[in-house]
Amino acid sequence: MERASSPLHFFSRIIMKRIFALPQENLSTNEDFNKCSTFRIIAVENKVITGMLELSASSADPANLPEWLGSHGVTDVLATDIDITMIQQLTSGNINAFLCVPAGDPLDLMQQFIDNRLSTLGYVCNQRAHHFFEQY
Repeated sequence: MERASSPLHFFSRIIMKRIFALPQENLSTNEDFNKCSTFRIIAVENKVITGMLELSASSADPANLPEWLGSHGVTDVLATDIDITMIQQLTSGNINAFLCVPAGDPLDLMQQFIDNRLSTLGYVCNQRAHHFFEQY
């Protein structure tokens, strides 16, 4: 089986509409997902950004963050750093986690991701019976 050239290519074959959450602090991505209280939510359909908003999770208990994101329709998270417990909670909630995303403007990072120009270390996927980590 041929390996997909990027994570987005893999997911674009499965589902054409995705909702991404990027942890945000002062208009840039926040490096520590677990301590983040603000997220840039970006809707993507057929590789086109179709909507964007900022949500505050300040009232959400960090342990309930995956459930809170899921309640907003989030299907994927792009983040610099997420601890393993949070990754397990995200994938259990059917949210994919893309790891080691560099700091930067969330909209610019999302466009780079769509264009297959964003380098991530790997991802944890909920689309299969097991979770896996794959380098790109």
